[in-house]
Amino acid sequence: MPTKRRRRPQPRNELLTVELRRFLETGQYRDADGGFGHGIYVLGGHVLRGHFAALRPFWAEHGPEIAEAWTAEHPGSRPAAWWWLEASAPRAVVRGEALLWWPGSPMAATLWRRNFGRPAFAQCRPRGYRNLPAVESQASYLARLNLLAAEERLALADGAFEPEDINPFVVDAGEVDRLLARGARR
Repeated sequence: MPTKRRRRPQPRNELLTVELRRFLETGQYRDADGGFGHGIYVLGGHVLRGHFAALRPFWAEHGPEIAEAWTAEHPGSRPAAWWWLEASAPRAVVRGEALLWWPGSPMAATLWRRNFGRPAFAQCRPRGYRNLPAVESQASYLARLNLLAAEERLALADGAFEPEDINPFVVDAGEVDRLLARGARR
């Protein structure tokens, strides 16, 4: 008697190259010139530009191993792909909250994933502002969310829980006007 056969999808073993592993760990890839680039990676015909959905199968298969090796070598931190795919919120701002980049905007809600949990700040320093913004360290973030293992906590260096200064400023307020007055092109 004939039967209807259904093909069951077989789990795929995604090939993890050295370059892809480096990309998942650091967010950097080796470009054609042999240097390192950020944010754009060609993976099996997919150009990844700010969205990392195509990395999910690789991270699902290799993520636990990569994260374990990473935390053994870099306690109190997580690899780039962990921030892209698993982190639940950006790191807390300790100083300079007024400089956050359009806090309600959808873009600001996703930019922190590309920057190891650091939220996006304004890139133009306001007149008279002298301090740098600061965010909690990765170790503080992980401890706050109970993601820091006991053995990982013991391996942390002194100062691992100190806030991290961020220098997001490309220019000071008024600097663009001064440059334009000197003949620079916008």
